[in-house]
Amino acid sequence: MTAFTLVQCSESEEPGIDQLSDEARNFLMMRLSGGYRLETTAANVINRSFTSALGPYYSGGRTVNGPNSASDSTLIDDPWSWETCAEVTETENEDGSITTIRDYGEGCEEGWGEFKYWMFGKLIETYRYLCTTKGTKLHSDYFYDVIYDRFGGRYNDDYNWLMNGRGRYDGWAEWDTVNHRFSGEFTHADNIEHEFNGNAYGYSSEGSSSYSEKTWEQAAGGFYQYTEGENFYRSDILKKLVLRFDCYNEATSRFIFTLIYSSGIEKITYSQNGRSGEFLIDYGDGSCDSIIYVIENGRRVRINFNQLLTLLSRN
Repeated sequence: MTAFTLVQCSESEEPGIDQLSDEARNFLMMRLSGGYRLETTAANVINRSFTSALGPYYSGGRTVNGPNSASDSTLIDDPWSWETCAEVTETENEDGSITTIRDYGEGCEEGWGEFKYWMFGKLIETYRYLCTTKGTKLHSDYFYDVIYDRFGGRYNDDYNWLMNGRGRYDGWAEWDTVNHRFSGEFTHADNIEHEFNGNAYGYSSEGSSSYSEKTWEQAAGGFYQYTEGENFYRSDILKKLVLRFDCYNEATSRFIFTLIYSSGIEKITYSQNGRSGEFLIDYGDGSCDSIIYVIENGRRVRINFNQLLTLLSRN
């Protein structure tokens, strides 16, 4: 995806959106909302792997055949911290991984100060970060496994949510202390059921990614799928999807904080209320131009993603 930039559409671009099916327009609105779970979770994994690659400088990392944390540490009094209402157990496993279980049981009040919410169920996280030094490079091999066991909550009786399922990430990360370059790779697999305010939907995915300080790339062959009852949207990556971080820097300088890929192709298949079909999304040539192409029913529609919300609201 390319980053949002403020580029004016010509009038010839605007009518293109109405050539698409309702299903394609709805999927693009989902894309616009930024509600993709894979991207959010993957970002957390990348951030954590970057931290773990710092090896003994990171208290959560573990050196191979060494201590789990640096001997010299600094404790910081966090004024925003609170004591969780969950029963928390932490176990070190034979392979060196750590399993942390947060068990809220039938429910308890979580939060800090006036911000309180009700939580229940279990969140079970297992992770391992093995850190080594390779010349000038700090290297970390890691995995992260999360289980949601009737894990959910509610806030002010206005919002309630529930999760069941599992996700798994395996990979490596490396930091070059001389060139100040960061890189890594991981594979992922998710199968999770969600409920939000009584609406149930599922999410599943498999794939592999690589990343550096410049890009995040999702390899061809991966997929993700959202289901709601008999309805679904499924994306299969036909050509690797590239996210350029410098496009994000350009976007934030203009107070725009949503990214889309700069290049790559994905095929979307769907079944929505008895209607089935498919279309392609081509994210372009790698430029930070916010231009995508949707190919459906023999038509190739050029869309400026910056103008998507306005265009969809007119149809």
